[in-house]
Amino acid sequence: MSFLTRHSPQRIADLVFRDATVANIIDDYAQGLRDNHLLLYGPAGSGKSIAAQIILKTQTGDLFGSAVAQPINPRDYSFDDFNPLLNDWGFQRTHGVPRGYTVIDEVDFFSDRMREKLRALIDSTKLGTIIATTNNLHKLDEPLKDRFRKLLIERPIAADWTARAQAIFAAEGVSLSTQQVSILLNGFDGSARELIEWLEDYTLGFQKQPLSVKGPNVVASTPCGIAVSPGKTLINGRALINTQGSRR
Repeated sequence: MSFLTRHSPQRIADLVFRDATVANIIDDYAQGLRDNHLLLYGPAGSGKSIAAQIILKTQTGDLFGSAVAQPINPRDYSFDDFNPLLNDWGFQRTHGVPRGYTVIDEVDFFSDRMREKLRALIDSTKLGTIIATTNNLHKLDEPLKDRFRKLLIERPIAADWTARAQAIFAAEGVSLSTQQVSILLNGFDGSARELIEWLEDYTLGFQKQPLSVKGPNVVASTPCGIAVSPGKTLINGRALINTQGSRR
């Protein structure tokens, strides 16, 4: 199993959000405490799609990933109306799901006509919940947006990732303090996928070129690209620890 597969979010607790209120609302949807239609919007790489998928996975259980419980992408949608969603919801409900759920990724890629039909579907039934995502809120007309709870998903900053990064390191057998992980993440401004790729680089570095450091804080090993100089250990040019570093 690849590093990315091992550490891609599988549950709500694995997700990282910039805003605690947003995190609570997403958790409410996953628990079924909220069921009004939800529109997640914000910049690319902010975690909208994975959050929507985890809500769908949590609600549909073993059906998730099957033909009746997988995200819809307008680019691949071959039907000329949304009756298939009603069929999916009916199947979900007959298999123990209390309420039908559908995820539509990048809903703005539907044509104007299809968006009108989506609006009509929402108005005609209360049997299911649509979780939609978009990077381009401005492309959606106001009547459609008005039928959703709109939630801005901002891209997390480096400090928001600390706990998640520390947990990933620990799962790979690399023990670092919160402060050390925070220093490693200094300057990171990428997506969740990019974060995992970056952490994989560091983890492989730890495994390939171990280096012990003595001092008030002990680092069991440090990644490749390390330079040890009096007073600090550098990782890719960043100070990992302020101590009188020495090889052992």
